[in-house]
Amino acid sequence: MKRALRFYACFFVAAVALFVVHTIVPEGRGGEDWVGLLFRDAVLLLAIGNAVATWGAGVHLASVYRVVWPLALATLAVCAPILFLLIRYSPAH
Repeated sequence: MKRALRFYACFFVAAVALFVVHTIVPEGRGGEDWVGLLFRDAVLLLAIGNAVATWGAGVHLASVYRVVWPLALATLAVCAPILFLLIRYSPAH
């Protein structure tokens, strides 16, 4: 159980930190700042990957060890930014 909680905690902290970095890094200004845009997109992809890994670790903890709080915390604190990004950058807007 300790190992699973360590994996969960590492993924959770990394996801939150990467989402914070993504919000702090300013958006690029056109085609000349492609390195900044590439860095920002890479940080976003890493944050989403860590968020999915956090959710998966929470599902593992909930199904194997019958502990529900990691899954609820991952859903509220990590998957909510992904939903926000999907709504904000959807093609309909």
